[in-house]
Amino acid sequence: GRPATVMDGSWRLTPLPPLYCAFDAVKSYILIPSARQFGRSVSRSAVDFWIKTTTADPCNILNATRVSGKTVFTIQLHVTVGMDDSTTADGQGHLYMALEDKIGKRLEGHILAPTLCDGAWHHVVWRVIDATNNLMSIHVDDKPVFIQYGRTERPAAFCEWDEPLALGCQYFHGECCRMFAGRLCHVRLWKDDNTLVGHWPFTEGCGKYCPCAVQGV
Repeated sequence: GRPATVMDGSWRLTPLPPLYCAFDAVKSYILIPSARQFGRSVSRSAVDFWIKTTTADPCNILNATRVSGKTVFTIQLHVTVGMDDSTTADGQGHLYMALEDKIGKRLEGHILAPTLCDGAWHHVVWRVIDATNNLMSIHVDDKPVFIQYGRTERPAAFCEWDEPLALGCQYFHGECCRMFAGRLCHVRLWKDDNTLVGHWPFTEGCGKYCPCAVQGV
């Protein structure tokens, strides 16, 4: 892995490049098979990325599932006031974050971030400080955001994921749903607080494949 730079308790922003990956909510998504192993490390981990969107539809920014189809690691964009799609839409940006271990214990949270859907670039950091003690944090544009917790079941029995980590959709057995419309760049995975194990800049231009700038998940 590669050490990260931590400044004043938050993650230093990567420079925003002129290139990015565009998702159209129809056929655009990315699968990362090598990230299955990251499922073993999520008890103390982090994800950060740049996002630009105006979507008003619930969708997955990133998602991993078990063979049963159950989501075990996810960041979802919502425009609803709560933990699921049954609540009332208010037109503002909401993020839902969750992870679940192999015996079904779950840690989940929800934030309100009104600017997330304003069509400008924003940087998001979701940090799992210690899942076994129900500790998470989230920063948007380098500022901490209050987390409204849902299930806090102290998950601890983590294992490799059955399906690839998906960016831009929920992926299961070759099928995609809840697809994202917008742009992403500099998606990074971290473990053990500050070890960078995966980095997808999305700066290579047009093409079918998206190289990983850092290997090690």
